[in-house]
Amino acid sequence: MSLAAQIESVQPDVYAKLLSEAFFNLVAIFKIREKRLDTEVSRALAGLAGRNGAGGATIEVLMPTLKAALPETAGPVCTLEQQFIVKEQPTVNLAWIFA
Repeated sequence: MSLAAQIESVQPDVYAKLLSEAFFNLVAIFKIREKRLDTEVSRALAGLAGRNGAGGATIEVLMPTLKAALPETAGPVCTLEQQFIVKEQPTVNLAWIFA
């Protein structure tokens, strides 16, 4: 497997891990590589879409990037950086508290 393929394989693993966590059941989670539209994210934040019919927060899982190759290692060893964009809609979330 090429280094590029190994880097790309990290995103689905992280995405699947977030989807499997019960803590994130009310959060819409998107892979940024899939070109999610701003309107999709806005709907999820407004509470009109998202997982389990809920919204109010989104997590966008960005493609991992190669931060640095590790020097003096046998084989292709590198450090990857995984980034997320977390967005919250306070109005929706406050409504959940007082409902």
